[in-house]
Amino acid sequence: MLKCPGTIYTNIEKSKILEIETSHIITHRPNTNEVKVSKCYNEMKIQAKTTKTNPAHIFGECVAKLDDKSQMPPEKIVKRTLRNQRTKNNPLDSDEIVGKSLKKYD
Repeated sequence: MLKCPGTIYTNIEKSKILEIETSHIITHRPNTNEVKVSKCYNEMKIQAKTTKTNPAHIFGECVAKLDDKSQMPPEKIVKRTLRNQRTKNNPLDSDEIVGKSLKKYD
């Protein structure tokens, strides 16, 4: 989203900055709307990973906080990303898959 070639290295918990690298002199002001959208997007991903809230609800809550000038990616794409975040952290066990398919045919 944000097109600045700078790099920040943090600890695993992302609570402390270890090193900052920039390959250019920063002469531009940050686009505050892009920054807000990026923060909102990251917040949605964290909520999808840590809660069982519906992706549509997560999307609606976060978008409501943004102003009208902010350009969030299309809703369909964001919801798919949220579902992927959730399944990445909570993959189905093979037992669950077998159990579901057996129940279907009984």
